[in-house]
Amino acid sequence: MRHFRSIVLIAILSGTTLGTLSGQTPEQMSEAAAANDWKLVESLAQSVIRSHRANPLAWTYLGFAHSHLNQRLLAAKDFEQAVRIAPEATYSHNNYGTALEALGRNGEAARQYEISLKLDPAQPAAFVNLARIRTAEETPSGRTQALSLLEHAWKLAPDAEIAATLLQLQPCARSQNHVIPPWVKLDEYAANLLKWKTQVAESTVISAAEALANCGDVYQQEGHPEVAVPAMLRSIELAPEDELLRFRYGMLLIGTKAPKAAEIRIQEALQLFPSSTRLWFALGLAYFDQTMPAKAQEAFDQGLKVDPKSPPLLAYRGLTALDQENYSEAESYYRKAIAADPASADLHCLLAEAIEKSSGDAGQVRTELKKAMEIDPRLASAHTRLGRLELNQGDAGAAVRELKLALALDPSQQEIHFYLARAYQKMHDTEHAREEGRLCSELQAANRDTERDALKDLARRLGQTTF
Repeated sequence: MRHFRSIVLIAILSGTTLGTLSGQTPEQMSEAAAANDWKLVESLAQSVIRSHRANPLAWTYLGFAHSHLNQRLLAAKDFEQAVRIAPEATYSHNNYGTALEALGRNGEAARQYEISLKLDPAQPAAFVNLARIRTAEETPSGRTQALSLLEHAWKLAPDAEIAATLLQLQPCARSQNHVIPPWVKLDEYAANLLKWKTQVAESTVISAAEALANCGDVYQQEGHPEVAVPAMLRSIELAPEDELLRFRYGMLLIGTKAPKAAEIRIQEALQLFPSSTRLWFALGLAYFDQTMPAKAQEAFDQGLKVDPKSPPLLAYRGLTALDQENYSEAESYYRKAIAADPASADLHCLLAEAIEKSSGDAGQVRTELKKAMEIDPRLASAHTRLGRLELNQGDAGAAVRELKLALALDPSQQEIHFYLARAYQKMHDTEHAREEGRLCSELQAANRDTERDALKDLARRLGQTTF
């Protein structure tokens, strides 16, 4: 939990307890506390205790005074006295728990809040304080308990900060394996936080917005775009000046196969952030996914005016050149990208593709693919391309070896089965060729967009990791 209020419950005692004090002392202590005159509060409380040692109100005020005077150990002892004198009073346990927390004695503090809640379960502040401790444990069970405690507090007293923290703690589809995502609760908390967000620290609101965006990403990955999109929209409503959230929203729309919607939203964001390289990147990607290479090129070029060395922009600019069969131009862009980011395996893979289409120099292609594998031995696309190269060079056995490595890394790639089928055919291995052909058909591999999509995935991953 980023920030929780530490809610200290002021002791309000019954008239019979106040009657045991003489004169105007309770009012005087209250007025001194309101004026932040804690030395006077300390003096008045000590005066009362000398004549009425068993009075919990005096010990409570003395604890407040010592707490504000940074005498934490004394404050804890004062509140402990109040608990001993009035064990049935919830405020005594709450104040003692807060003092114990200040000393780092969280386990003892939690026990005091639990006792208080047994005495009276209708205390949102005690639920909040106990939830704070459970969250600090940083365990799955602690997080689950904290979420339950906060939801109890929410039912008793809906509040902006509780809403913000619930958004940060609320589990997403992946972690809890929900069949139906719990969007109803998330939407409720977000809507209320929107109403009250001026009452909460800006950093807390931004944290809640990020948490909603993270949930949106998880929902999208779990196949729930109908929940992912409104979650991301809510995050932007909470933090409309957050340029990164707008970029993430655009990328999410592209990921949910809605590039036209992404184009519209990203253009809106660019009105606010015209110098954002990642927004220009996302706009170019939206055009690219709509097979509009000229507009994509224009968007990438705008981004490159802001940052001429941006590897993702250079990579996608290379892809637009490939789309238009300007292979030498594509190669040039990839070399610039590698100069800016030589440790990117994806870029070496893209450069190999451009060289193969440009000069057809098998030696250079092999060199770039080997570099990619050295950087990332688990990059399936590098093994796939090397397998294809070996196949085209007439070495079907070497092709099968590389393609099998690629298949072990990513068995879902359609083109691997396609090239394996061809390699086995060349080796006159009819049985294996037929099996790979069947798998290829099941995955709908042999289509003209497969290669383009694979290249696009390399460049898109580069953009997501960079931005």
